[in-house]
Amino acid sequence: MFLLTTFIKKGGTHHNPDLLVFDVTQEEVADLYIHACLDLVEAGSADGCFVDRAIDGAPSHNLSVARQLDLQTAHVVTLQKFQQLLERGPLIANHGYSMPGVNALMIEGFRADEASIATLQWCARRGKLVEAHMAGGGSGTSCNTDEGIQNHLAAFLIGAGDYAYFGCGPWFSTVTDVSTQWKASYDKPLGVPAELAVKTGTVYSRKFSSGTEVQFDVSTNKGTIKWAQP
Repeated sequence: MFLLTTFIKKGGTHHNPDLLVFDVTQEEVADLYIHACLDLVEAGSADGCFVDRAIDGAPSHNLSVARQLDLQTAHVVTLQKFQQLLERGPLIANHGYSMPGVNALMIEGFRADEASIATLQWCARRGKLVEAHMAGGGSGTSCNTDEGIQNHLAAFLIGAGDYAYFGCGPWFSTVTDVSTQWKASYDKPLGVPAELAVKTGTVYSRKFSSGTEVQFDVSTNKGTIKWAQP
């Protein structure tokens, strides 16, 4: 039922030849993979599902090129079937920016820079739900204050479309009370965008219906947010 292989992460050196991977070229295995999360959604225990490293890290260890292509194709087909069964429920495909037939994705390392803004805008034009994750360093210390997230949050607000969500957290954490990670900025008045972002020189700007105004300078990767008064 399983294929013994390796996931090689794009641009990285994370090799594990003992990693067990779903061989989704087999229909019964693909269904097992899907229902591992779908059953929880149908039971009301979750709203949707998350697929880590959904696009990169293709199995390749001791596999022929033809076998690799078969697995990659079957992987995409499996996620598309997964999405159909979830209907409007989100299937968040990590790094799956251009994956057809899947309605949501995660920008795993959302940065305060123009490239991340462009990626967010690209996804918004295609109606994708986006989870923009600011890593906040290995221990997440940048997430501890509103000042620590300001540049990233400003970049996010410049590029965000409908169904875009921002969050900051470490790769791992011992925090048990997630309410401590909630920042005052998240409760500030925002409203809907009054316009698409406008770029003048090196500075993006955008206004929201509440009166909040955001600017982001791509020459310094610094942002400012002038929150409207509640």
